[in-house]
Amino acid sequence: MISRRRFLTGAAITLAPMGAAAHAQEYKAQQAGKVYRIGLLLYTAACDRAFVMAPFRDGLRAAGYVEGQNIVIDCRGGVQARDRLDDLGAELARLKVDVLIAEGTIGTLAAKRATSAIPIVMVYVADPVGSGLVASLARPGGNVTGLSVLFPGVVQKTLQILKEIAPRVSRMAVWMDATNPGQTHLDAELDAAAKLLGITLQRTDIRSAAGLDWASTAALA
Repeated sequence: MISRRRFLTGAAITLAPMGAAAHAQEYKAQQAGKVYRIGLLLYTAACDRAFVMAPFRDGLRAAGYVEGQNIVIDCRGGVQARDRLDDLGAELARLKVDVLIAEGTIGTLAAKRATSAIPIVMVYVADPVGSGLVASLARPGGNVTGLSVLFPGVVQKTLQILKEIAPRVSRMAVWMDATNPGQTHLDAELDAAAKLLGITLQRTDIRSAAGLDWASTAALA
């Protein structure tokens, strides 16, 4: 005869996987009807620009997320919205988005100031550690993660290619936003590479789209 304890133990072992599978199916069914809300915080392009939004929607669609079916995209920002990024980030946080995607160092810093609870995905950030967005690349900590465009040696290689194409180049115009904390590390790498290759840098500070025409004229002067 089998003991009562052995019987119950065997039944529990047998039913546990069945219960887990049933729970997984139930969870999947619940999630299938969920509509996720994605917040998008931009500062270099408007939310209606196709060259930004079309690839974004295509990527989501490839992963099974279709706007109007299982996701809603709330986009804020634009080239004229830089001074309002904190307010726009706070507005997206109040909408209780499931994830907040922030563009650039300035946009991601604004998103981080807006919320410490909503997951933030950063894109096009040069130096997330130096900017104070994450503790380290290996262990970001907090609620910010994503992609960094900080690749050691890329700046120097770019200038080397320029010298190969035009060996007589000795002066180079650099357009930058001096108030962007993401520029600090890149600017230091640029200085070191220019010195190594014998190139003099001519920096022009640009903080708006309106400054591009003036910067072009100044570079050619």
